[in-house]
Amino acid sequence: MKIHCRVSLLLTCLLLYPACGLFNKGIRIGSKGSTEHQLVAEIAAQLLEKSNLRVDRRLGLGDSGILYAAISSGDLDLYPEDSLSAVTLTMKETPIMDASAAFERIRSEYARQYGLRVLPYLGASNQTVMVVLKSLAEKGGFSNLSGAAESKVQWQLGMTPDFASRGDSQGQLAVTYKMQQRYGAITLTGVELYKALKDGQVNIITGAKSDGMISDAEFQRLDDDKHIFPPSNFFVIARESLFTSNPGTEATLGRLTGKISTEELSRMVRDVEVAHRDLAAVAKDFLVRTGI
Repeated sequence: MKIHCRVSLLLTCLLLYPACGLFNKGIRIGSKGSTEHQLVAEIAAQLLEKSNLRVDRRLGLGDSGILYAAISSGDLDLYPEDSLSAVTLTMKETPIMDASAAFERIRSEYARQYGLRVLPYLGASNQTVMVVLKSLAEKGGFSNLSGAAESKVQWQLGMTPDFASRGDSQGQLAVTYKMQQRYGAITLTGVELYKALKDGQVNIITGAKSDGMISDAEFQRLDDDKHIFPPSNFFVIARESLFTSNPGTEATLGRLTGKISTEELSRMVRDVEVAHRDLAAVAKDFLVRTGI
């Protein structure tokens, strides 16, 4: 009798799929490895869960190529991306200097070439910035990249993997600003770059507006006065099938449009990377604080 009951339960689940939780793994959300991307993905995941949707988190998977391959093959339903990575790494095109034009290009090409939906900008930016120790900037009397290039400082660059992957980025510094480097650049990630700057391993680094440590009093962001760094704004990429199989999901995710500011994201990153708070707890606090 018990065996018959179990078989009946199994058949019921098969008939009710995907409503039955036995086989439904939920909406599969992925992210890159950076704290920023993981935070945005976690915020989206918790927001969907508040709408009684099941979520399967796959955070920290890797770079843009890995995430794009996963969503294209059907292994992911959505993930957060930034516009510069979308244009240069996935679409293999030159950077677009206008944020609105970049979004329209990404939206149309992702739909046309890849059959994917691009949701509106979330508000936050991880645009590249150059950072030095404030003491060095004060000693040299400069506050922008032109002044830094004209100073007598011999530059040693530390850069992120994303910056290193954009082959023309270092060239822009050399050609546009004529910034001469003492030795070859080194590549580090996240907090490691800021630590290397503090320790004197490098004296200038490529950061992002959303970095958690960028607001520390000992660091100074140098103005990109010749505007060589293209805008890079966060948005969500999703499979069209997600919205047909889960009506209302697009409206739920749309509640995040324009709601995650760069300053807010930077504070959350700092909470995770510096204060060592749990990432999920930080994301939850954001949703509670903003009432989304």
